[in-house]
Amino acid sequence: MLLGISRNNRYLIGIAALTVVAIVLVAAAYAWTESERLDIQVDGRQASDLWAESAQLTAAIDTQQGAVDDYLLNSDPSLVTRFDAAVADEATVIAEMRSGAAELPGLERALATLEGATAAWRSSFARPAIAAVQTGATAVLPSFVRALSPQDDIVRAALAQLSVELNAAEDNLRTREDALATTRTAATVFGLATLVISA
Repeated sequence: MLLGISRNNRYLIGIAALTVVAIVLVAAAYAWTESERLDIQVDGRQASDLWAESAQLTAAIDTQQGAVDDYLLNSDPSLVTRFDAAVADEATVIAEMRSGAAELPGLERALATLEGATAAWRSSFARPAIAAVQTGATAVLPSFVRALSPQDDIVRAALAQLSVELNAAEDNLRTREDALATTRTAATVFGLATLVISA
């Protein structure tokens, strides 16, 4: 009971209790910031990997489009092989990116949109155009060429949206880093203030 304790001792007990509470709170804050710092490092490496994979994905799509364009000009069979390899590369990279986008629904949607856009481009233009050259039905090529522009624009728009989502993920990382720094600073100031009061 505090009734038999002098006012000075009650003051000291109160300061000691305040100090203990402050230490617990500061320790909890630092424990959270350390955990968050490690999470941010992991997510930062993941974001870096996603950007690298995005560049690979763009290269695979560019290779497909370039191979088809060149094949229409010179009918070199090796270009069809290059096209097919790039299609396989695209599928591989998208699968890799999906594994790293589990907590990024915007990026997952962008990947799905891009996958649909490239599939539509291949089915409506690339593969029919290749088949027309292979079978000698070149008279139908102008209709494919007329269909190319809107399909190509859709693919490019999907690639641009993918970059937007990757930038958004990086912005979120920076926001978390700022919040982490603010929390560390606040915990430090609170701890120092408590020490001054209890001194």
